[in-house]
Amino acid sequence: MTRLRSLETTLLLRLGLILTAAFAAMALWLWLHLGHIELEHHQPIAHQIMAEFFTDIAWTIPVVLVATLAFTAFTLRRSLALLRDISARAAAIRPGALEQRLPEMNLPAEVIPLVRATNEMLDRVEAGFALQRRFTANAAHELRTPLQLLAAGLEALGADVRTEPLHKDVRRMSRLVEQLLAVARLDARSEPASGRADLAKTAADTLSILAPLAVARGASVALETPPVPVMVRGDAALIEDLIRNLVENALAVSPAGAEVTVTVGAGGRIDVIDRGPGIAPEHRERVFERFWRAPGAPAGGSGLGLSIVKEVADACGARLHIADAPGGGAVVSVGFVSLKEQGLPRI
Repeated sequence: MTRLRSLETTLLLRLGLILTAAFAAMALWLWLHLGHIELEHHQPIAHQIMAEFFTDIAWTIPVVLVATLAFTAFTLRRSLALLRDISARAAAIRPGALEQRLPEMNLPAEVIPLVRATNEMLDRVEAGFALQRRFTANAAHELRTPLQLLAAGLEALGADVRTEPLHKDVRRMSRLVEQLLAVARLDARSEPASGRADLAKTAADTLSILAPLAVARGASVALETPPVPVMVRGDAALIEDLIRNLVENALAVSPAGAEVTVTVGAGGRIDVIDRGPGIAPEHRERVFERFWRAPGAPAGGSGLGLSIVKEVADACGARLHIADAPGGGAVVSVGFVSLKEQGLPRI
């Protein structure tokens, strides 16, 4: 891996080389000049004068060199502080806060064109994100009504062998529309979630909604919670989306007859344990990317569920962790900020 020098270090090295070369050239010129005088006047004065020069004057050269480099380093550091501030501001720009721009005030004239070009690029990126959000939200809204009408028509036909696959497809499409709307809402957020929610109650409410899905898949869901409320930082609706997507994913990868376990800890941590094939270590970062699906993943998924989990966790200031479950499967843990302990639980 190539190690890059900072601009400050590079400039100081170059200045040091220039000053050293200048002092060396001055000493060489003096030596040659005195030698020339020696030849003209036939007097051996060059060695004597050079000895006096090195004794009385030359020792100050390293001192002057070091002092010059120190003063230059101080000046450069002060001058480059503005660039470090610009870098910090640029690093703070996130997809949910693209309205921020880099300031041009007090910057060197050489840097202003780069800052302006960066701001113009951010304008284009913000416009592209806004267009994508509008398209996603509009498409999801436009699909919702036809799907509701289609579901109502299928209900009127009744359930039989011919219509059951259609029922499943409509349910899957309806869930995809809900996830797209959730993505649009998350993309539109510019501020972190600052509310409070009872993690245990939210988990219980969410699992009661998902009970029919578990039954339809021939699986079961077990919930373990403390006997007291578990208050965490975050929006209850967002946390419900997070839990729902985690449990749906766990049910999708677990075989029929398996049990998905959801555990809520008193410190603000929730674990969802499935009985699927597990998640390989090299895939544990990528599973949170939108539309990414691991090799061998069950058919029918959209690739949005775990990305929604990641975005909700980020909005709530929570930590995500994936590990192997004892006996097979995976454990996805989310550590929220506990309002009781004012800190992140260890995961």
